[in-house]
Amino acid sequence: MTVADLTVSEEVHARSNFFSRGLFYKGELEYTQRMLDLYTEACFEYRIGVCTIVSESYHTQEEIDYYVDKSYEYMQNPKCSNIAIPYATENVKGYTCIKASTFEAYLKAFAKKSCENNYNMFKKLVCYLGIIDEPQLNGTFEALKVVVDVYRETLARVANEIEQDASYNSPIKAEIVGAMRKVRNTITTHYNEEFAEYIDTWCPMYHMYDGELIHNYDSQEERWWYGCISPRAPYPTYHIEDTLLSARAESWMRAEYGIVGNLYWGYDLYAHYNGQYYEEIEDYYSGDAERYDQVNGDGFLFYPGKKYGIDGPIGSLRLEAIRDGLEEYELLYSIMDTYNGISTKIGAISPEKAFTSDKVVKSLTGQIYSGTRVSTTSAIFQTARESLFKIFKLTEDTEVCILDFTDDNRGTIIYKIAAPSDVTIKRNDTALVESESIGAYKFYTIEIPLSNETNALTLDIEREGKTYVYAQELGGKASTIATTSLQSNNFTKETVTPTFTLVNGSEVNEALSGSLAKIDVPSVAVDKLQAFRMNGAMVDCITEKASKYVMRVYYDGTDTPEFVVSAKHEKSMIYYDLASVKLEKGVNEIVIPLASKNWNSLGMIEYFAFYLGGKTGEDARSLYLMDSTIYNK
Repeated sequence: MTVADLTVSEEVHARSNFFSRGLFYKGELEYTQRMLDLYTEACFEYRIGVCTIVSESYHTQEEIDYYVDKSYEYMQNPKCSNIAIPYATENVKGYTCIKASTFEAYLKAFAKKSCENNYNMFKKLVCYLGIIDEPQLNGTFEALKVVVDVYRETLARVANEIEQDASYNSPIKAEIVGAMRKVRNTITTHYNEEFAEYIDTWCPMYHMYDGELIHNYDSQEERWWYGCISPRAPYPTYHIEDTLLSARAESWMRAEYGIVGNLYWGYDLYAHYNGQYYEEIEDYYSGDAERYDQVNGDGFLFYPGKKYGIDGPIGSLRLEAIRDGLEEYELLYSIMDTYNGISTKIGAISPEKAFTSDKVVKSLTGQIYSGTRVSTTSAIFQTARESLFKIFKLTEDTEVCILDFTDDNRGTIIYKIAAPSDVTIKRNDTALVESESIGAYKFYTIEIPLSNETNALTLDIEREGKTYVYAQELGGKASTIATTSLQSNNFTKETVTPTFTLVNGSEVNEALSGSLAKIDVPSVAVDKLQAFRMNGAMVDCITEKASKYVMRVYYDGTDTPEFVVSAKHEKSMIYYDLASVKLEKGVNEIVIPLASKNWNSLGMIEYFAFYLGGKTGEDARSLYLMDSTIYNK
């Protein structure tokens, strides 16, 4: 066992709103405030925020004060990230709506308690409007308008009243009122332009943040999301049949994408929902794990301790994974916070030199998921986690920031580093010379050719008499495959037979040099695609050790045809698409990832099949293949 010498923040910066369904009593045989307290406190130990902290309430003033007092007590625990503001309901304009008078009473009680203790409780308060849950599924968008109007009017009116009321007296009164105004409504739905003016915080499912969809939420002050029955793997889930790394990766995604909050509908579903009502369960441990239709584990994250003489809940393995992920979130949060702080200092002097932690964070998370789709193994995740520890210690102890590491796609990795002036950075026992200095920081550039069978960057970083080591594996050897290794018989017919000629690059364009492989592709009939094959040195270099192949194509045409690269493997009768790009005038760099290929089942690549144009009946064209680069693991 390896023990990492680092300290995780006790304060939880990742918000969450996990619900008690009030069904813990079926397993514990006790429905009391005491038992709910045990479950609530267990949630905090797992770094989870909760929606329900009081077992029953009719929202009398006495009960409101009790809720606020209990909330204040819990908020003193740094692991309590947030608590929900309760509300009662009434009919407004024919819709079930929050009751303005009750909501007002809670807001004033929270403000009063905050002023009495000079502690801004609103920093840890959230409001999830569950009465209009999933309006896209339940058809309640019209009700949403009514509820939000009442919510916003009440919030603004109470904030104004407290601002003018001298009885609310505190040195931080302005802060309290300002924070009250910023308690946004959170609605479980994905972006819909028609209702954008009514929703402060969209809370879509995980898959609605995938890829370009994330930009729908760029303008939000605070991002939230949720999962339940859907989506399923490869998106993050808390389903029993999914890998534990899925539950863990959710927190890494939140850190990278700036998603503050995670909402989950139930942690204590000690019953089975049959579509109409909750049925009893005889065995909570070895019985059926399906508590909701067609999904195992959804709705419960704890098990009742009663059976084993334990007073309170027992956390599931999934909860352990969730907490591990939230602890790793804190490390990522700290790294990003340190980077932002240093960037602000440098940017104040030279704004163009401001930077972010995006590149270094992506180097860690890119091994675990793509978009919001989890794609990792235990071994890969462990490597990413170890790298996270190294980056965290580096930024925490030395304030050294890895700003960028760029692969030039020709076999060289270029690192850019910022470090305080009192730090000395050595590589191979030789101190690096800075490229420039700004204020109290120096900037360094390191170029590392991947010329060895295994390559790594190792730096000795010295500060205040201590030496820290930063090490990063960079992979195997990268080699250039020259066009001069190609021959005419390497290009054969798929739908047309191309003509191969070696030409001098400067004859094609004065900015080019070296030999180019000119490929003249004949026209094709209307019912045919313009396609040809290539084998030889530029294919034979790809083995099971390959991690990436970079092909470069110079195109001198006036159009932008689609160019598809497919592969025919030894053990397969079908083609596998590797890349698809639009060829632009000039040099086109086509990066083909190969690290995840199953070479055992597919066999080696026999040849590439190139498809040009994307439709039938294309005119003749000429392509120029340039030197390519093969990267190995």
